[in-house]
Amino acid sequence: MIVFRPFRGEILQGTIAASDVKDGIWLTMDFFEDLQVPPSVLFDPSVYQQEGEEGVFVWRSENPEAENGYDEYFFDRNEKCLCRVEMEQWNDLSPQLAQAQKFSAGGGGEEEEGVEEPRKQPYAVQASMMHSGLGPKLWWLGEDELAQEAQEEPAEEMEVDGGAEHEAAA
Repeated sequence: MIVFRPFRGEILQGTIAASDVKDGIWLTMDFFEDLQVPPSVLFDPSVYQQEGEEGVFVWRSENPEAENGYDEYFFDRNEKCLCRVEMEQWNDLSPQLAQAQKFSAGGGGEEEEGVEEPRKQPYAVQASMMHSGLGPKLWWLGEDELAQEAQEEPAEEMEVDGGAEHEAAA
């Protein structure tokens, strides 16, 4: 059995799945999707910009030589990012607990129609992106290094798969 439980201070790589002004940025990994970066732990000053139906966070870094007096760095959807684990949260989702909460809320065990509680994750991780080297990898590596890294990743995966096939044949 494999267990995913990152330690506080660990640097993780994820991909931006969604952003909203209240919850911040949600990152996804291939096997875990409940990785949240609240707005309070992004680079300061970061602002939320609504673009059509979706929005993004933008870090405005001071630059006296820039036209606006700052440079803008975007936390775009599907960007690979580095973040630092700050906290983990466990939620008890046992059926007994849910039933007890319904009765204690005065509902008498009957569900109200049209009222839906937000989904709770059994395990969630809160992370930050407010330190040097964290945030979208494109900011720190540049486009050339990021493209080179992307080319190297599939080659590594093929070697692992090829090795497994070779061992299975033997």
